[in-house]
Amino acid sequence: MIKRYLCLVAIAIIAIGCSKNDNTPIAGSGGGGDLSGSGGTSGSGVSGSGPIENGSGSGSLSAVDASDSVDSGAAGRACGDIVIKSAADLEQVAGCTSLSGDLTVSQDAVDLIGLEGLESIQTIEGSLLISGPALTSVDALNNLTAVGGDLAIQSINLASLGGLKNLESVGRDLYIISCLKLTDLKGLDNLASIGGKPTIRELPQVPTCQAIELLEKLILSEEDASQFMCGTRIDECGGTQCPAIT
Repeated sequence: MIKRYLCLVAIAIIAIGCSKNDNTPIAGSGGGGDLSGSGGTSGSGVSGSGPIENGSGSGSLSAVDASDSVDSGAAGRACGDIVIKSAADLEQVAGCTSLSGDLTVSQDAVDLIGLEGLESIQTIEGSLLISGPALTSVDALNNLTAVGGDLAIQSINLASLGGLKNLESVGRDLYIISCLKLTDLKGLDNLASIGGKPTIRELPQVPTCQAIELLEKLILSEEDASQFMCGTRIDECGGTQCPAIT
């Protein structure tokens, strides 16, 4: 009988202890909820005291980093290879001042008539390749000063190279081909040097004298110039038809 009484007392003591433990806050409720949630966490510096996995502190830090990246981009950032097939693709380059790769305006950009969005670009380490068939202007490239690779322009509706007025150097070859509506090469007045060879071909409205003048400025003699051009408008400097490409 005594043993039975002692067992009942022991069970009662254990039950009282469990009841007290149930009043203790657990993670995610009460005080714990304040730490992982609003108010004091981000403002009090708790989020900065150490990493918080999947918590608001971690999220806040990520948001700040992303914001900083966007802000620095607005002031100028470096970008890699860019291929433009539509006006929507121009958004990739917004804020870029330099490209470490190529900038290509694809021949698939059939509805693109301008390059608005490229105004911030100053240097391209790779090549600048422009072949958009509907393109009428490259005015948005007016801050471009240097191209490290090739400069190749082949656009049947392009009427002016005025947007390249600040371009000073091309690291490799220069190609201006099949720009049937182009009337002059004045946009390249400040181009002082190229690292490779030029090709000026099938520009039926560009005066031959103007083409020769550009080529001579690029450290070519008048005799050499004729080897790198054809299909310009016949004038007092002559002019030749281009041979078929084989």
